Amino acid sequence: MPMAIPLIGAAFMAVGSVLTAVGVTATIAGISLATIATVAGVALMAVSMLTMMPPKPSSSGSQLDTKLSAKAPVEVLYGHSATGGTLIYRELSGKKNDYLWLAIALSASGPIQGVEYAYANDVALNFSGNPSSNFALVSGTTPASKKLYTGKFGMRFLNGDTPSTTTISQGFGSRGAAPKNPGLASGHALALVWADYDTDQFPQGLPKMLFTARGVKVYDPRRDSTYPGGSGSHRLDNAATWEFSENPYLCALHWVLGKYQNGRKVVGIGARPSEVDFAAFVRGANVADANGWKCGGVASTKDDKFAVLSTILAAGAGVPIARGAQISCHVNTPLTTTASISSADIVRDVEIQNSTSLRSRYNTVIPTYREPSQFWEMISGEQVTASVYVDEDGGFQASREVEFTMVQQAAQAHQLATYNLVNSREMLTFTMGVKIRGLGIRVGEAITVNVPAIAATSIKCLVINREYNPTDGVVTLTLKSENDNKHAFALGQSQVAPPTIALRGFDASDMAAPESTSWLVQGGTITSDAGVRPVIRINGANDNPYTSQIIVEYRLAGTPGWWMAGIYGRNTSAIEITSVTTGTAYDVAISY
Repeated sequence: MPMAIPLIGAAFMAVGSVLTAVGVTATIAGISLATIATVAGVALMAVSMLTMMPPKPSSSGSQLDTKLSAKAPVEVLYGHSATGGTLIYRELSGKKNDYLWLAIALSASGPIQGVEYAYANDVALNFSGNPSSNFALVSGTTPASKKLYTGKFGMRFLNGDTPSTTTISQGFGSRGAAPKNPGLASGHALALVWADYDTDQFPQGLPKMLFTARGVKVYDPRRDSTYPGGSGSHRLDNAATWEFSENPYLCALHWVLGKYQNGRKVVGIGARPSEVDFAAFVRGANVADANGWKCGGVASTKDDKFAVLSTILAAGAGVPIARGAQISCHVNTPLTTTASISSADIVRDVEIQNSTSLRSRYNTVIPTYREPSQFWEMISGEQVTASVYVDEDGGFQASREVEFTMVQQAAQAHQLATYNLVNSREMLTFTMGVKIRGLGIRVGEAITVNVPAIAATSIKCLVINREYNPTDGVVTLTLKSENDNKHAFALGQSQVAPPTIALRGFDASDMAAPESTSWLVQGGTITSDAGVRPVIRINGANDNPYTSQIIVEYRLAGTPGWWMAGIYGRNTSAIEITSVTTGTAYDVAISY
């Protein structure tokens, strides 16, 4: 008569933490708990990169100044912003040199969308005509009390879409003696200025000039019907189809691709299309549009190209990253995990950084951004802090100022500063060598780390670096904890900051229960000289590499007491329990 063997928990029941695993501090499956250490070198550099601390371009403080050097770098105006421009041509004419002619370059890599306003000593100028189409004299000012310049000051704006043969004299029309042509390159947006300098209109010399404009036109893959998922007339190889945009990721894409005129690169990195991860920039552009993030400001060829790219992307809560041979970017937004790392994947020691020193951490961020209502000057925004972080730091409030030179909205600066704060609290990092399947995991993706032996149970992480050693086929991943709750806090959807994720220690005696599919329990019989006897057969395989022994217990079904069937080696795959009786139901428990 066959035996009925009810099984608790599908195929088995694991009882408590009944086993103290032996040797877990030694290297087991490549994990050495004795070598938990602070991650250094490239890994920490990658962590720093993803905390949204963009390098500050050296020219960021001169955007509103008119540069006078003949060797001044080329500048490009992104988004809607203000610039003092670069004086590239100056000439006096007339019998007494009483006419002053100026050409001020506002942006290379044109055409731009257009100049909106001109200011002289912070006074808005009104014109008798439209200087965007014809030379026009100043007819008044705002406020009207400032009556200087009227009739003695004129301008003409060129967007940069005119032919290269256009001269300054053509821009001025028939105004006075024609100045010489300084040989300006096509694509440069210009402000042509004329002044009757032999008057009392300029008692202190030429006033400080400032121009507000909507900057260069950029390529948007989403508006290109030849790009997967795109729809529209934009074409990567035809700048005439591009349009003005304030989207940080489209402006960053423009800088990555660069702009060429007459076969020579004018601005940007100048990457080939095959070297650009367009999908990442499109994803970032969609997030920026959804959150209302814009960018505006001046990028200069004087600055480090990576610093410029980082500054532009920072306006959209993004950072540049390298994905293989491609320039890519990461945007702060909730991510879906694409892979999981378990102990079976690890082939080398794991290095862990669980926190940072109190000296290097901060719990308050003060953003600075460019405020249009303050004549586009950089000002400090509202500080961002969280009591949970202050409490974690022992009540000490440590602040850091973060400059967003391409941000011109107070609310946006506040959100970005909050992202900077919560990202800085992602202090848990792992560096681990994994099997070659790790090549399928890309930088910027989210994965799950589920390795109980290092106290990492289903921890979501961001991949911030990946290296491959072809000699031994090991892929080294650098991972940083990723707390999904930070996004709601950063975007103002929640007023509660998420606590810092940290490892809380590992109890080697607290072994995970076997998986339900690892063991099969069946009732049967065995035949011997003593006759036919009932038996419980257990077949399977140890599914935990940190197991030192396998414990098997059984009991009469529904009763409280357990009997020990035996303790077996970690590689045991077949077990029999013979001390059972026919026609009796039993519960079987397997634990490690």
